[in-house]
Amino acid sequence: MGIEKILGTLDLKTTNYWVSLLKTLPPHEVGVIKVSAKLCYSSTLLQSFVEEIRYLVKEAGIILPIVVEARKDFIDFYQKRLILALTKANIPFTSCPPELVHLEPSLKKNQWKVDTIFTAPVIEAILEGKIPVLCAGGISPQGDIVPIPGLLLARELVYTLHAKKLILVGHTPIRTKSGRFVTEILSQQEWQKKILSREITPAMARRVTSAFDLLSRLGPGHSVQITRPKYHKHGASTGLLEELLGNGSGTYLALPPQITVYPLSAIDESWLFQTISEAFSPLNKKLKKDYFSTIRPYHPLVYLDSLRKGGAIVYSLENTPYMCKLFTRQDYEGIGIGSTVIHTIYKHFGSLCWRTSLSNEKAELFYEKLISEYDGISLKTPHYTLYFLGKAKTKKNTLATILDNLPSSFE
Repeated sequence: MGIEKILGTLDLKTTNYWVSLLKTLPPHEVGVIKVSAKLCYSSTLLQSFVEEIRYLVKEAGIILPIVVEARKDFIDFYQKRLILALTKANIPFTSCPPELVHLEPSLKKNQWKVDTIFTAPVIEAILEGKIPVLCAGGISPQGDIVPIPGLLLARELVYTLHAKKLILVGHTPIRTKSGRFVTEILSQQEWQKKILSREITPAMARRVTSAFDLLSRLGPGHSVQITRPKYHKHGASTGLLEELLGNGSGTYLALPPQITVYPLSAIDESWLFQTISEAFSPLNKKLKKDYFSTIRPYHPLVYLDSLRKGGAIVYSLENTPYMCKLFTRQDYEGIGIGSTVIHTIYKHFGSLCWRTSLSNEKAELFYEKLISEYDGISLKTPHYTLYFLGKAKTKKNTLATILDNLPSSFE
């Protein structure tokens, strides 16, 4: 897969996790594209989309199946429009018939659900370098071809192919009633509060709910991403490439990582030492060999995500949780491990403090965002930035002196 070629020639905002993952995935497990009917009607956006697909196929060798909407009168109407555009651009494709999708009646009246998808032709097309194009329809138990919502078919195709991404192109990103775009949704519970408070329209709420229904089946490490088209003097960009290799500029929806808390005694210290070392190696920082022996008397807790690619070490200072280490392996950055760990610690104790070196500008930007979200406080000293959340704010002066004088855990 030619991801390096994309990175080397295009100035894209990428996410380490997605770049690393997509380099190793089987071709059919990368993702699925769902195209809106609106995009098929817009000559500017359709031309831009086809050009982006052409680049992925011809220059990078990345083949993603595409699902288009169906029309009740002509089920393959949008499929034919897209195929015509692909043909003009000399992009190889396979037109997948609705008979690949087997339907069964839903419990809701006059609605269908996908029973199974015959995926062999889809995977075969991808391996042959051809774009599989599917229209949103299927075959009923009585043998009739019937249209279904495009998002329904796209969701089931993602699930059946074990794909990592569902990218919605030509749809409107999630935004509030006031018009503000929502770039990231990582908590289903927090978003349900927004839905109940009617901060978004019912249509947007249904889209978020549908996305989380899929994500709950797939688990952490997957995403639903809605592109945000950009118009410029030379044409337009659908945002497809940004969504493929990162969290994009539209709306990124994902489940937060699952976090488990352990006593240090339950963890292999040599493994943990190596994991933390790998996380900090890009900063040229090396953990002291006696690090665990120095913190063991404080009975530290270890927070780890389910994949054990990131986490934190916490112990008590002045009856306040102190996060002495927050770490994520570089190839898993960008999927919310760090922010979810901090959220989990804060939920457990209602209080948290930590520090970061003034030289770590990347971490400082990340922490300032969290401080704003949790109404926290930050203080600068000659060598560190200190952070306080919740009840820790009431002890900030005492804690600041202690934190500023703690010895470094790095050599």
